[in-house]
Amino acid sequence: MPTTTFVWDPVNDCVISELDGTGATQAVYTNEPQQYGGVLSQRRGSTSSFLHADALGTTRLLTSTAGVTTDTYLFDAWGNPVSSTGSTVNPFRWVGRYGYYTDNATGLVYVRARMYAPTIARWVSVDPIGFIDGANRYLPYFVPATIDPSGTFALDAQKAVCCSITKVRIRVRGFPILSLNIVATPSQVTVMPQPGETADDACKRIAKSHVPDAEYNGMYTSCACSNGIDYGCYCGPNREAPCDRNGDPESPLTPAPIDDIDRACTEHDCCLRSKELFFFRCAHKQCNTDFISNLAWANCDKSPNPEECRSYRNRAILLTYTTLNNTIPLP
Repeated sequence: MPTTTFVWDPVNDCVISELDGTGATQAVYTNEPQQYGGVLSQRRGSTSSFLHADALGTTRLLTSTAGVTTDTYLFDAWGNPVSSTGSTVNPFRWVGRYGYYTDNATGLVYVRARMYAPTIARWVSVDPIGFIDGANRYLPYFVPATIDPSGTFALDAQKAVCCSITKVRIRVRGFPILSLNIVATPSQVTVMPQPGETADDACKRIAKSHVPDAEYNGMYTSCACSNGIDYGCYCGPNREAPCDRNGDPESPLTPAPIDDIDRACTEHDCCLRSKELFFFRCAHKQCNTDFISNLAWANCDKSPNPEECRSYRNRAILLTYTTLNNTIPLP
């Protein structure tokens, strides 16, 4: 049986490459800079593939560098394959985004501390930390939207929350400026709670640190991406990316933007955020101009949903363009 050596990132606890028995590189993985990684792409030889995951973190399709779908996957709730197309070698399938590594030889799924068997919906060994997170030490965590990337305790796959925040006034050097003329505007700011932090505390932190003179309304919702009238994780009339006072987004943004359109929305939010203290229309006009340009150059072919991507892009360009009072030509 061939030997595979895994090169491990000890900081983010994820695989970054695979070597064969001779030490030759067989695969290189690109991960997000966060705990348990977040596999985005793989390169085998001269061929690169991009992984597209659902809300649970299960890879649903692979695309080539040209944006063409090469492989698709469908699983049941326990991780058993239902159907698939394509023949690209890819071990990160069911919950693959969080490092669930499927061994084709055994059908078992490697999840760091132990192995999981989809056919019996059970771990094949006892939980190494015992009864801390439950009485059944062999029972896995899955439905609904729950994962266990460490192999020891459950995590929520959709930890991001949308905080309802109202901007009540703007202050400059501690003095209210035009506060009577500023309408309180509610918005939803996407935030990822830190380890040990409740969703409510995370919303309070964002209101205090990222939005000047704002009030947290005491309400939050699960912040699923591509939901309702919004697009992706950060696009929409009531959705904002968390940015600091300099207009820089949180690093890394979690959840990550789903595509170029979603990324353009985060840049637009942060641009406007950096200019909140300017009472000049031209300051916001530059943000809108850059936003239109970024939308026009966005590659919807690499989006998880190309048709929805193109539809939102066209609507966003038209809406943003109208705010410029026809001062620039459409791209």
